[in-house]
Amino acid sequence: MAVPKKRTSKSKKKHRNKIWREKALSYIRSESKVGIEKLVPLTTGEKPSGFSSTRRGISKKNRKNIR
Repeated sequence: MAVPKKRTSKSKKKHRNKIWREKALSYIRSESKVGIEKLVPLTTGEKPSGFSSTRRGISKKNRKNIR
């Protein structure tokens, strides 16, 4: 019988992603002939406004129709 996997904690996930970003940046630096000044940062930054979990973009009239 199949058993579901345990959920990964946020701290473990963040740590794993941090290591991945560091390795990726190190690889890009070593392969790049341009240098570090021209690299695009690998940070996630702010989330796009279209994927917000809040309902700021919906007017009060339309909120009643959605629920």
